[in-house]
Amino acid sequence: MLGDNPKYKKSADQTHQTPSHLMIEEISHAELVIARIFDFYRGTFLSLQQYDAIVIQYTDQDTCIQLVSRLRCHFDQAIYLKPVFIIKDHGTLPESLADITDGQLSRADDLTLVGSVALRIRDRCAEINLSLDYNYEELIVFSFLAFCYTRDKEQVRPRISQRGIYYPILSDLMYHNVNQRHFTAILDKMEREAFLDGTFDRATYVCSECLGDYLLYREVCPHCHSAHLKSEDVVHHFRCAHVGPLSDFRVNGGHGTLECPKCQHELKHIGVDYDKPATMHYCLDCNASFQNYAMKAECCGCGHDQEVEYLIKKELKIYSLTEKAINTLKSGRIQTKEQSKEIEDVLPWHLFVKTLDFEQSQNPSDMSHMVSLRFNDFPSLIKQVGEENKYKLLSEIVQIIKTTQQNFDFRGIKLPRIYFSLLQTRHNEAEIISQRIVFLINHLLNDNLRLKRVMLTAEVLPMNGDLVQTILTEIQSVP
Repeated sequence: MLGDNPKYKKSADQTHQTPSHLMIEEISHAELVIARIFDFYRGTFLSLQQYDAIVIQYTDQDTCIQLVSRLRCHFDQAIYLKPVFIIKDHGTLPESLADITDGQLSRADDLTLVGSVALRIRDRCAEINLSLDYNYEELIVFSFLAFCYTRDKEQVRPRISQRGIYYPILSDLMYHNVNQRHFTAILDKMEREAFLDGTFDRATYVCSECLGDYLLYREVCPHCHSAHLKSEDVVHHFRCAHVGPLSDFRVNGGHGTLECPKCQHELKHIGVDYDKPATMHYCLDCNASFQNYAMKAECCGCGHDQEVEYLIKKELKIYSLTEKAINTLKSGRIQTKEQSKEIEDVLPWHLFVKTLDFEQSQNPSDMSHMVSLRFNDFPSLIKQVGEENKYKLLSEIVQIIKTTQQNFDFRGIKLPRIYFSLLQTRHNEAEIISQRIVFLINHLLNDNLRLKRVMLTAEVLPMNGDLVQTILTEIQSVP
């Protein structure tokens, strides 16, 4: 027994009455002080802070994974970077556990591996300089990079389990925060900012709202989106060319003999008397019939229900740390920049206002106009297409607008409005252009999103007087 070995002793604040789920056995090995706990440990992690390493007695896979994940989710460097080893006397550790621990022991008294690995990790941790000024996202980035560096992980690969796709450590860090975007967004950002180098591994489709990959697919009616469907083969009788659903050919609604309802001949052999050229689907809610059903995917993470064409195709990559990441860890100064997605052919808002002010002051005339396009319910529109598709949709709308403008015209966006100039254009012509654009954009939205209501309206504003102030006031009035 572990407690009978002279190398082992209970920590000073424990007695023999301590329940096993709170018990910490203290182990002295070389220059290390090691804590041994069971995988169902429910004590405070602060009690483990003083130890150089932790060994966990394996009793159950799920319980063990949960405990280690809780350790790795902790934002105290003295805890989340702690060397952790699993005592499991037979079999190998599952991949999901091996990725976030530092080794497997077959016996509690064989600590050779613990000594060598824990000392190496301790030396690496000493090189890291942890700042206290990180925001939440920066702390996630730092924790992930620090774990990879202290473990000499040359590559971090995507894994697949019953909970979906995950990346070791990073997925654990973000798992409990429901308000955070999916971890792939953080990985993309780390790669953009040169903390990681990524190489393609595989591709998948994720939710357009939260980027989650745990999706429930289903076939639905293209008219009412109900999943309450039935399907039936279509039969083509060669002799009389009659085509109809299979149920029309069944004698007395049975499942055996087939008889043509048109010529009353019996159909005996498929390929000789008849064939089945297609399948028809029927909606049991709205009674519509159709050959091709629509496909929808409901995200089990955020609940967003979307048609599959709006899912985001996501590349999953194998990542490795860059020299910049290592230097950042050692300096302790990590700064992530929020890179806003710019829409092509649109001026940044401050430049748009300055350009508008200049044009208005230089050419005050009834021959120039500004068109204000307004989305009636932009949040619900984005809810349907997904946040990741928002910029793609806006880019398509801008290109429609651009085709009706002259080369010297300009555009600006302050949602839920899009503004564009029609310089050297009479008022009646500007009205015609604006209404045509409204028609084209609403047509785009109706065709692609199957929206039945008008989503966009327009107002033509003469480019004279206090147009800049009018627009700024208009923007401030948006709730």
